[in-house]
Amino acid sequence: MKAPEPPPALIVRNAVQILKTIDAMDTWEDLTELGYHLADLPVEPHLGKMVLCAVVLKCLDPILTIACTLAYRDPFVLPTQASQKRAAMLCRKRFTAGTFSDHMALLRAFQAWQKARSDGWERAFCEKNFLSQATMEIIIGMRTQLLGQLRASGFVRARGGGDIRDVNTNSENWAVVKGALVAGMYPN
Repeated sequence: MKAPEPPPALIVRNAVQILKTIDAMDTWEDLTELGYHLADLPVEPHLGKMVLCAVVLKCLDPILTIACTLAYRDPFVLPTQASQKRAAMLCRKRFTAGTFSDHMALLRAFQAWQKARSDGWERAFCEKNFLSQATMEIIIGMRTQLLGQLRASGFVRARGGGDIRDVNTNSENWAVVKGALVAGMYPN
């Protein structure tokens, strides 16, 4: 059996530079404390940093949704019929809640889908709002996995008094949520 080829040197250098830029690696190319924590998370380093910042800023729930959506794919579908394309764009715009933010649209669409799911009409909701039901299901699974890893790593208390509420006291404060987004997206 043939061994896999190593990645090209340029790709390795770029990856190391990105890890240094987000403080996951020091100047000697050793992992920092942040780097070790990011290695435990099943998402790209910048998304992991976003999630860890959300824990610190106490806005985890919205960032979990946004990070998992960015890690997987946009749940909005673009119809092929020209007459439906405008309706799909208007629907997406409605989910921005006046913020003109794609991240807000992803978050609000997911939250509305969760409500529809609990009421038993998620398929109709997805059709009406140009969302992929399969993508939403995968995102909820990713959120569960990521939250489980945060619990296993000690960033979020295991179930009990205050558990997830402790890391969500600022989840409705869009300015704080944006702070976690910016911290994770830096330097992009």
